[in-house]
Amino acid sequence: MKKKFLQTKIYLSVIFLFIGATLVPTAILTLNITSTDSCDIATWQIGDEWIYTADPVTYYSADGAFNGVIENFKHEVVGITTITHDGDEIEVYQVDLTGDIVGELTWEALTGDLEGEVDGVRYFRVSDLAEVETQIISTGIVQILFINRDYELIHTNLFFPPLEICDFPIKLYDQWEVSCDLLTEGSFIIDGLVNEQYYDFELLDETLQCNSKEIVSVPAGDFDSYKVTYSSDMFWYSPDVGNMIKTEVDHGDKDYTFTMDLTLESYSRSNQPIEVSENIDPAEAIIDQEIIISGQAVDSNSDPIQNGDIIIEIPKIGEIWTTNTDDNGFYLLSIEAPFIPDDTPSDGEFGSDGVIVRCSSGNLDGYRVKTLLIIDDFPPYPPTIDGQTSGNAGTEYEYTFNAVDPDSDNVKYHIDWDDGDSDTTAFSSSGTNVKVKHTWSTQGNYIIKAKAVDIHGAESDWAELSVIMPRNKAIMNIPFLQFLQNFLQQYPILYQLLLRFLRL
Repeated sequence: MKKKFLQTKIYLSVIFLFIGATLVPTAILTLNITSTDSCDIATWQIGDEWIYTADPVTYYSADGAFNGVIENFKHEVVGITTITHDGDEIEVYQVDLTGDIVGELTWEALTGDLEGEVDGVRYFRVSDLAEVETQIISTGIVQILFINRDYELIHTNLFFPPLEICDFPIKLYDQWEVSCDLLTEGSFIIDGLVNEQYYDFELLDETLQCNSKEIVSVPAGDFDSYKVTYSSDMFWYSPDVGNMIKTEVDHGDKDYTFTMDLTLESYSRSNQPIEVSENIDPAEAIIDQEIIISGQAVDSNSDPIQNGDIIIEIPKIGEIWTTNTDDNGFYLLSIEAPFIPDDTPSDGEFGSDGVIVRCSSGNLDGYRVKTLLIIDDFPPYPPTIDGQTSGNAGTEYEYTFNAVDPDSDNVKYHIDWDDGDSDTTAFSSSGTNVKVKHTWSTQGNYIIKAKAVDIHGAESDWAELSVIMPRNKAIMNIPFLQFLQNFLQQYPILYQLLLRFLRL
């Protein structure tokens, strides 16, 4: 076998990876969605498992070919451990792999039936499910010219930095960049025919995007899923399953083609001795903004964990905070939103990482992961204020406020009426009119002040509008003076000077 066939990243091993793979749905229904629809990271637990079928798996080139199926391809979370990767200590899920592979293998002029087993392990970073390392071993028999020959494939992938293919939270209409170095090494042996070692180091650089949410039917069930595409590949991620449910790969150039369809057959999720809920408010924040992390810890009987030890960690920045649960199992901690580096750049983001909350009490423990997103937020522009600039004390007047946010975030308005009263509106869309009524009870000169605040807390400068409540209401009821008043209101400075001169 020529080295080129082996160095095309040994596509027999690529079939064991989700990276670059996409699932072809047997039935898909597009859902009604909103631009804010998103899903957050799954919290995997020991005992979670997902079983897939890869059918078909095909590879064709001038040097060789494979056409086959992988069945009972199980991914099982067997532990949470810490590994050293590129000099850093990383907490990871250990996911064991098993499966059965059958197919037809062509090598130069020879063709044989392949039958074997798949074993391996994958390591995923707990805080964001980025893939750190994958090790695959496949052994079995290839029957060539009616002779059974043993084969062995040993394959390792190392990602620098870990490959964060899902940029949680996954948002509709979002796209993100994925870039990392991939170290691939291993060996492929067919007894008496092939004994090759391979080593490759290359840059993975892709732009991924999520443009639809769909109901996808697979043997494991029907699931709301987020469709992520890149190059000619795609996958569907289900928050209910906590993993991909379908993947479709279609790679190729003038030298080779490689395709794979991967489908979820069944899955099961486990429970922890302590179930921890987690809420981050706001989950999207600007640097130094106050963040409230809260939740509840309960045991398997839903009884609260009282005075449980709570450890809160953001691994990417190495920060840890501690607190305790109260008598009802609740915990709460306030922090300032930190700067978080980002390996998957996306518009409007500085970075993100999972916030891991752990609770322990006696011999019991549990944890939860949610994503904190640090955004690049610009404050709204100062609002415009439109309405009466003079009138009668005791009469209600309506004013219109409108501010544009550069990020198109929703905004609300803080209004100071300069008479001891103030109002705060509900959030509304950027650039839309918001009408608020107010009555001044006494005569005088007032300055309405208003500022806009976006959903992330960024504030505009204050805008102002001067308003005069005349002293003599009776004079203002004279028709001629009403006409004069309306005319002069078009020239506010002149009107104010005249009113002061007349002492109205």
